[in-house]
Parts: sequence; structure tokens; C-alpha cells
Amino acid sequence: MANTLTFIYLNSKNELSARTVINVSEKGAYFQGICLMSHAIKTFRYDRIIEKVENEAELPERLAYWQKSFPAPHPHIIPQSHHHFLKRDENTTFEICFTGFDSKNKARLSKIATDASMLLRGSVSAYLDILCYGYNAGRKKIELARAKNILILSESELIALIETGEIPES
Repeated sequence: MANTLTFIYLNSKNELSARTVINVSEKGAYFQGICLMSHAIKTFRYDRIIEKVENEAELPERLAYWQKSFPAPHPHIIPQSHHHFLKRDENTTFEICFTGFDSKNKARLSKIATDASMLLRGSVSAYLDILCYGYNAGRKKIELARAKNILILSESELIALIETGEIPES
């Protein structure tokens, strides 16, 4: 995957936007990186990309084109089941690690994850798909996860992913 991705995106609220994301990492149906529009780490779904744009200078023109082509609300087919977003392939579910949570919240979140057929891991490894962070998460663990192309999600993002197959945009 390229280190920079420029695209037109249709979010879960059926809103179109022009995005450039740097330091891109990918995991299954999702990719994550630093969004130049918000100057923050954002997570996106590949199936919501309307168009990849080669030249960033063309973004305003391409966004205007798609806004005319898709009158609001924008039609978009949401898969009947979101569970396929929680799998790397047909046979392998996502592996998840929790960091920065007290033991009570970690146990609660671990149950939610295992109920969604995720595999729990105690550390950041090459096979990990998601690092879910809490209030006391260490910077080094998050940096290690970014370096290994692991999705980094807050508790609310994880819950939304499990319930809807979507990672809400903040």
C-alpha cells in the first residue's frame, strides 16, 4: 500500500469528503493514517472510497463532480452482515489487544471482543489486528502498533465496529 492515499470518501453518515491520508497502514477492510484534513489519525473503510485521485490538486474538482452525481442522501449499499469486517479472511478472526484499561474495564471489553469472535492477545505482535487503548495507554505501545500496521481504536470506536461494522468518524 502506498504511504499516501488521496481519495473521495463517503462516510457512514452519507457525507462526501476529499481526503489525503499519510503514513497509511492497512488491516483487512480498513486503513488508517494521518488525515491532512483533520491532522489526526483516522480510520477508513476501503469500500467507502468513491474514487482514488492521483493528483491532490484535482481533489476539489473531483469532489464537486461526485457531489453533483450523488444527490443527498448518497446511495450506498451497506453489507447485510458486518461480521465479515471482523475477519482477515474466511477462517481467521481479528486478533485484539487491550492497553491502558483498569482490570474491570479490560475484563468487560475482553468479554465483548470474545463474544464477537475476536481472539485476545496480551501484547503487540505481527499478527495483531486491533490495539484498543484506554485512558492510561503507553505511547510506546501505540507507536509499536502503528509501525506494525495495526488498527488503533478507542473503546467507543471498537464498540461501534462490533455493533455496526463501522468505525465512527470523530
